[in-house]
Amino acid sequence: MYTPAPTQGEIKFSKNWNKKLYGTYFTSIRLPNKNYVIGSNYKVILKDNLATRAKLVSKKLIAFDALPEYIAMLDTGMSLANTKALLIKIYTLEVLQAQGIEVLMFLNLEAD
Repeated sequence: MYTPAPTQGEIKFSKNWNKKLYGTYFTSIRLPNKNYVIGSNYKVILKDNLATRAKLVSKKLIAFDALPEYIAMLDTGMSLANTKALLIKIYTLEVLQAQGIEVLMFLNLEAD
């Protein structure tokens, strides 16, 4: 009998950008955070409600200015310029340039 790994924590979303949370895999662009551990399971919270459960399968730290357009488009459904403007609104340019960003890749454990 399959027993899922225990949940490590939560990853919260204010919006289901690009309707990504219900696909088999989805990304999230965040500030670097040691609490996101590859191989760990997370509750995915959308607007204070459990949306799904997911396993972190990959994460990559990159400079804010090096964010590839295709990742921006897949993650947010917006152009690179609009994605960067959104991230600046959330975190500030100074923080993004100082810390960089992590691109997190999750496997949706409840996808069809």
